[in-house]
Amino acid sequence: MPILWKPFYVLLGMLVTMPVLALGFFGEEEGYSGYVEPDPWKEAFTKIPEYLDDDRLLELSIDLINTPFTYWIDPESIQEGTDEVVRYMILLRSSTGSENAFYEGIRCDTMEFKTYAYGVGKRFQAKRNQQWMPIRNSGSVRYRAELFQHYLCENKLPLDKDQIIRNIKYPS
Repeated sequence: MPILWKPFYVLLGMLVTMPVLALGFFGEEEGYSGYVEPDPWKEAFTKIPEYLDDDRLLELSIDLINTPFTYWIDPESIQEGTDEVVRYMILLRSSTGSENAFYEGIRCDTMEFKTYAYGVGKRFQAKRNQQWMPIRNSGSVRYRAELFQHYLCENKLPLDKDQIIRNIKYPS
């Protein structure tokens, strides 16, 4: 009798293990880690705003060596888009009184910026050839690194508008 039961046990073992093997160990593919690839990043449509309002400007506490500029931001212009880009209007004012205004965006996750428009005669002119560029931590454009590090982003994530304004009003 023991010999007759042997095929039964082999068959029973196969019936028990086959569904487990067929499901790939409970439905997981070999090498499956649970990671799902996110959708590729897509920039949201950006409308160039009206020119900044001098009465609303807040001065940024940016102390850069050998720069003749003070930096001002329009708090009403600060917005975090659905694409996680922080957009803002900034005014650079030289010690002689000349001004340069820009409408820009910073991607906190990649440490890149884009200039959408520049000021011409109290209005914004859309910039041609808009491209995402790495933020440099040197020269006259170092203010973007300061914005990234101390005002707009934390741990590669954009801060909300209220926190950004607090950071501007009460710098640490």
